[in-house]
Amino acid sequence: MVARLATVFLSLLIGLVLVPAASGQDAGSPVPGEALDGVVRERAVQVSARQFGVGGIVRPGDWSGVELTLKQTSSGGPLRAAVQIHRRDPDGDTLLVRREVSLVPGAERSVWLYLPQDWNVRNSQQFTVSVRALPEEATGEEVTVGSQVEATTLLPGEVARATESLIGVIGIETFGLEQYELLTVLRSQPERVRTAHGEWRLVSGLAPADLPDRWMGLAPFEVLVWGEGDLRAISGARGDALREWVRRGGHLVVVPDIINPQWFSPDNPLADVLPMGEFERREDIDLGQFRNLFVRPQNDREFPARTVGYIFTPDDEAQRSEAGVVIEGLEGPVVATRNLGAGLVTVIGLDLRNGALGGGSDLRADHFWHRLFSQRFLIPAATEVGNQDIRRRLQGLATRGQEVFVDTFVANAINRSTAVGVGLLLAIVVFAVYWIVAGPGGFALLKGRGKSHLAWVAFVASAAVFSLIGWVGARALSPVRVSGEHITFIDGVYGESEQRTRTWVSVLLPDYGERTVSVGEADDANSNTIMPWNSPDQTTAVTFPDARSYVMSASDPWRLAVPTRSTVKQFRADWLGPAVWEMPFPPTPADRPSATAQGLRGSLVHNLPGALTNVTVVLNLGPVSEQAMLDSYTRDEGRGQDRRTRTYAWRKNPALTDGADWAPGQPMDLGVYRIVGDELLQQRLRNQLPTTSIVSVPTVDTAPGISLVNWLGHIPGSDLAGLAMPSPTVALQRTTHGLDLTKQLMRPCLIITGEVVDACPTPLRVGGEEFDMSGRTVVRWVFPLEDDPLRLEGLVVDADSRGTGGGS
Repeated sequence: MVARLATVFLSLLIGLVLVPAASGQDAGSPVPGEALDGVVRERAVQVSARQFGVGGIVRPGDWSGVELTLKQTSSGGPLRAAVQIHRRDPDGDTLLVRREVSLVPGAERSVWLYLPQDWNVRNSQQFTVSVRALPEEATGEEVTVGSQVEATTLLPGEVARATESLIGVIGIETFGLEQYELLTVLRSQPERVRTAHGEWRLVSGLAPADLPDRWMGLAPFEVLVWGEGDLRAISGARGDALREWVRRGGHLVVVPDIINPQWFSPDNPLADVLPMGEFERREDIDLGQFRNLFVRPQNDREFPARTVGYIFTPDDEAQRSEAGVVIEGLEGPVVATRNLGAGLVTVIGLDLRNGALGGGSDLRADHFWHRLFSQRFLIPAATEVGNQDIRRRLQGLATRGQEVFVDTFVANAINRSTAVGVGLLLAIVVFAVYWIVAGPGGFALLKGRGKSHLAWVAFVASAAVFSLIGWVGARALSPVRVSGEHITFIDGVYGESEQRTRTWVSVLLPDYGERTVSVGEADDANSNTIMPWNSPDQTTAVTFPDARSYVMSASDPWRLAVPTRSTVKQFRADWLGPAVWEMPFPPTPADRPSATAQGLRGSLVHNLPGALTNVTVVLNLGPVSEQAMLDSYTRDEGRGQDRRTRTYAWRKNPALTDGADWAPGQPMDLGVYRIVGDELLQQRLRNQLPTTSIVSVPTVDTAPGISLVNWLGHIPGSDLAGLAMPSPTVALQRTTHGLDLTKQLMRPCLIITGEVVDACPTPLRVGGEEFDMSGRTVVRWVFPLEDDPLRLEGLVVDADSRGTGGGS
């Protein structure tokens, strides 16, 4: 009976507080050509979308840039207006993404808006765009807009899967990067071969003029490859946006045009992001020495002995993070890189457009691009699809197997339903006891004592008593101050002055009305952002009866004035700025970390706001030699092992005296780490990946989930070495794109990861005031080591060991 009463009570409560969210277009959205007062006005502004998402593609759950074209068609003077896109947020309120513009009759104006996408966005979904007049003196987020002068609806172009990482290519050449999509025609249509953890999607044909004026438009891209285009088109805001995207973790790869080398001219607006050093043009580079990067050893194609390229010489005064050599030939370094904030800029001095590579289309992505992106999955060659045995195995790998979302811990870490459940449980218990005492229980007790005539008196008394209990309980449990539950990732690179953070947080806003939630300050040099967020697994859409609208200003993306109802609201905040936490550092120059083939030397301390727990030390010694690389290619081309990098990991830290915790100020002796065969990072990651074959999607606990997110690109995938069945699990991410540390393994480095409890480095505020937060911060620190690049001279395998299964 009590359970049934509790169910009825909960149903009534939910029915009073929550109502189903409207599907499709936002309720209350303006009709094109109609003002909110119902007066139909003359069409004054033409609105169209030049790009809905950079390159015409959006990814669910992330930022997307929408480039609108506005043209004032009405006569008269200039028009100051607010253009805004309407979108329902996770609480059912209407988010108005707004930007102020000035229009001149007859002239077109390009305007970028940056929209946080819902997890359920689809290409048939209509988005309302409205244009409203502004008073001449109106500025800022809180301005009251005037009459509506135009409204229309837009549709997204392509919608990527939430699990896909995007590679953007500026120019028409793709340089073989389309192979990363793993799309192979095995039956009548292309299928994705499941040899990789994570998924990639190529967006090619971009032009410099297509790039946005804020970094948020580039947020869905992991990599941008610049193949061609006029650099003058990205001076100003576009260039600033590209720099900030890199500093927030993006990877910019430059393939200079050999004929028109704008990138190395003095007037290059992005010269400050290139590796620090000199790029010397050479016309006598033997392309054949790099054959083992371009094709498989079995391929005997000829390469030109004299081609144009660039040799890199690092500046003597450059720090390791500012100038690194990745690949070196007989003439000198041909691929250079630098750390820029949390991201990378890589310059390729080789002529990838050379006809010997089919203009780049014949380039083997798993030979060349894997070196630069530090990926390790198998990409089948075109000739292998024709082999019946390999084709059968590929078809097995193309079957979608068990998908595991390794970042589900994010939503679980900030879930505050337990606190809400305590109050709800108390309400149910109080109501149930009241019903029993005031109803049949109290009456039976009075009747048993012969005082049933006092039933009405007892009923009124019990109602008063339980009202007092409910009031006192509600007051005791009612939140009186702002609090938050967070999970944060913070990145720092030794030698870089900036740190970047990404925080997911559930904030309890205890009052009714409106509160401003912010990250950073108005005068921050970077475009820090905060957006409403919800779990991708939240399947039930609900809204409050008093659904309202609120504004996200394009000029102030660092703050949001959101409706409050004494409930919890979730946000994602991205911050970049001067170092806020003192990451590990060598106490003296003599303590600087260094590496040998046996292990590590040096000492580190840190001054983080708490002990570093769950410490993992990762040592990357760089690529194996060219001869070792060739030795690993057996008849089946070494597909049972990937021996391209030498990367080791130590989970429990024997240098620490107090378990695995590393206290502030406590030296950590790196000399205790000695390399043994079972300490490969890939083996550790394989052991952390769930192997269940249950139909339902398995969950990943927080600790292994964080590790898998940190190293998603390094998790061993499926191969063709004797496998007849696909790997039992495929690791995917939806929430944590851009946080994979694997790209840092392109060059020798030491990486330390761990967690700090409760403290949060992201400067979050409500109403301008800091608030109490609990949770965890994942610390990731990168120390570049001495370069040990891949040195190539064009070694060739013996004819007897070439085998017959080689592809191009």
